[in-house]
Amino acid sequence: MVNNQIKLSLYFRCIIVFLSVSGIIVPRTVYSQGTGQDLPVSADERSLSIEQVLRLAEKASPGLKAYVERETQSKAVTGIQSAYLYPHLDAAGVDSTGFPGSGSPTPYGFGGLVSSPYREGTGIDISGTWTLFDANLKHKATASHYQELSSRAQTYITRMRVDEQALELYFNTALYRGQKETWNEIVEKFKPIINTVKRFVRIGRYNEVELLLLQNQQDEAKLTADTYDQQYQGNLKRLSLALGLTSQVSQAPVLQVPGPSHLSEQSLAAIGNTTQNPLLDYAQSEVKVSKAIVDSASAARMPRLYVTGSVGAMDSTRLVSNSDYSGWAGISVPVFEGFSLDNEEKRARASYREKNDLLSATQLQVDDLNAQYDQTIQTAQMKITELAPRYEQAQRNFLLAKDRYLNFLGTVTELEESLKNLALIEAETNNARMDLLLAQALKKLSNGGTLKE
Repeated sequence: MVNNQIKLSLYFRCIIVFLSVSGIIVPRTVYSQGTGQDLPVSADERSLSIEQVLRLAEKASPGLKAYVERETQSKAVTGIQSAYLYPHLDAAGVDSTGFPGSGSPTPYGFGGLVSSPYREGTGIDISGTWTLFDANLKHKATASHYQELSSRAQTYITRMRVDEQALELYFNTALYRGQKETWNEIVEKFKPIINTVKRFVRIGRYNEVELLLLQNQQDEAKLTADTYDQQYQGNLKRLSLALGLTSQVSQAPVLQVPGPSHLSEQSLAAIGNTTQNPLLDYAQSEVKVSKAIVDSASAARMPRLYVTGSVGAMDSTRLVSNSDYSGWAGISVPVFEGFSLDNEEKRARASYREKNDLLSATQLQVDDLNAQYDQTIQTAQMKITELAPRYEQAQRNFLLAKDRYLNFLGTVTELEESLKNLALIEAETNNARMDLLLAQALKKLSNGGTLKE
């Protein structure tokens, strides 16, 4: 009996030595703090960084280009509205025959001396008009300036939306890669166990049912990994489209996105410091535009002061002396316009109240959005903190279950459950990490953060 026990003990020791040499029983892997992920030896050189993704997305977005052009138009309108501050000068030369000064009504662009009914023959002049005071035009120019700021804010909003969509696609793609790698690792962990069990089946130590159960679990893990791989490849193609790399859509994408273990909060350093949500900038600019329009509508009742004059030379004149200059100053006051100014002012004040209400609504929207981001960040950080020790424990449980099973002390069910638990915890950690990084990135963008120059 003692000899049989010694032989059996030696037999089991030989099996354990064989498993250790063949790599089935391996030492514990070092994992990064709080992530449950292997520390990467080196990042994939082809993998896109967050900065590259944002720059390419902004460069490729036709919507963003359209708003940049709209901003240019608004700037030009500001210049047009501000033109009243400067005198307008025109040069003209005419020649007439028959009745002196014929040509009435005077064509557009002709004024001053050459339009005089007392001129005859040839004449040339330079004429000018200058609006010395027009409160209505002044406030319209102010409204155009704020409209330019509003258009600039719309450009920032569009850039923010483009960046948000690109980052969501980027982090989802990274998540799919991480989940694919997680389940591929489970498949690889099954392989040496199944090979060993096959040998045990041949010598009668295990029955074929347990081998089939293990193979079935491996197939399920392989199917899950393949599913995530398909989602990863599909997202890579979508990302290629979003980044303007359309030549890669019709073929297997050569782009790569790093997995969750290669991304950290330091990856977000490319997004600069925050200022203020562009939605708030836009709402505030719209309020200022409306206020300037109200002032313009009220100022439409005020008098306008003009000066005009011309200097030139005429061949001859009739009934008056031949002079080479003229000038006058005038004032215009609106008296009755069919109540259009009253209605215009009412409309402007209603619009001003509307814009103020929209500003308050935007502030609530931004505050709620920040609260959602903060909640997501806190939840993800809590999950990562709690999952880290659970992952370490799951790793130990798997090694123990594998050792027990291969030493005929445990069941195949224990081994399967330990592997499933290990995979699910790692997958949940990947989800939490991507939720954390995405929420942090979106919060920075939402509060005015942009790419560093």
